[in-house]
Amino acid sequence: MNFLESPAVTQQAVSVMKKELKKLGRRESKLEAQISAAQAHLNENSDLVQQRPAAANTLVNILTTQAEDASLRVQKLRSEVGSLQEDISRVRQGTEESTSDTEDTVVLRAGLLKYVARGEKYRDRVQSLQLEKTALEKEIQERQNNTNFDRVPLYKRVLAGYPPVSRPYINNLDPVADYWEDLEEILQFNEYTRSCLSNSHYMPYGVVWHDPHAVIFWPSCVFNSRSRKWEPSHFSQGYDGQTYNLFLGRGSYLFYRGTYQFHRTQDHTWNAINDKYSYIFLKQALDLSIPHQPSNVDRQTLRGLILDNVLSLECTLLQCVGFDEELYRSLVRRFYDRGKAGYERTGIYRADNNRRKRDEDWQAVRQSWNAEGEPR
Repeated sequence: MNFLESPAVTQQAVSVMKKELKKLGRRESKLEAQISAAQAHLNENSDLVQQRPAAANTLVNILTTQAEDASLRVQKLRSEVGSLQEDISRVRQGTEESTSDTEDTVVLRAGLLKYVARGEKYRDRVQSLQLEKTALEKEIQERQNNTNFDRVPLYKRVLAGYPPVSRPYINNLDPVADYWEDLEEILQFNEYTRSCLSNSHYMPYGVVWHDPHAVIFWPSCVFNSRSRKWEPSHFSQGYDGQTYNLFLGRGSYLFYRGTYQFHRTQDHTWNAINDKYSYIFLKQALDLSIPHQPSNVDRQTLRGLILDNVLSLECTLLQCVGFDEELYRSLVRRFYDRGKAGYERTGIYRADNNRRKRDEDWQAVRQSWNAEGEPR
């Protein structure tokens, strides 16, 4: 029997063993009383024993046998009592250990619940801090974006807002004329090119591309070498709001770049430009401001005024609004029909020629087939 199954079973076993122990004690007392009575009876009948030896011997033998049997039963009962006492001791010890283990378990469980509650509290706090961290990171990112956006020059922000337009890149374009040719003469090629004369413009100044759009900076004043005075410039006045077929020079050739609408924006100081091409703008502004071989003193003075944000630069944005394919093809054809075969064709005109040649070769192959579709 396993007495350590539960505290209730253990208590019940102890109670049963106590009852058995009391019962054995009563039986032991009864047997001892019987032995004492037999001994007294033997003493009382000693005279009779002397008178009747045979009967006395028989009675003594009977009483001795009964005493020995009673002694054996007492010894047996005492061993059972000792065994029960040992069991009771083990049960009591197990009960005490179980009680101790139970108390330790209760203490540990209480501590565990305490730390679980504290862990849940910390977990909630961590989640709250994580949400706060995410919100702060988002706010920081928004502020950085706003800060970076504020650092972006105004003209770049305006250019970024223009819709994208599909047009060939410069490396895919063929020249339409030699650099020295007059645009008006170039556009006399056919009726369509002549119709584009009024809204076509050759831009002799350098522009900075933000494909497909561009930007150009003008000086806000020019130096009159005769009067030795600075006068307001008017470079952008004739362009603002106008739409042109734009022609630009590159190397020894003239290229058609597309249809552009010019937009005059607010003047930019040097610090507000913030562009890797800033010094290109500066050089062009100096060249336009002092066009007639200025002295180094005049040029350095103007340069210092611009770099110190005293003089601002006029800004004109060139928004691409399209690409006139017919005008481009007509002018390229004119250029190559005039014997300009020395220029390596790289753009649409070359693609047209390749396509035309491929179609002609394919037509020749088809004509060489018979009616069954097999080569003759």
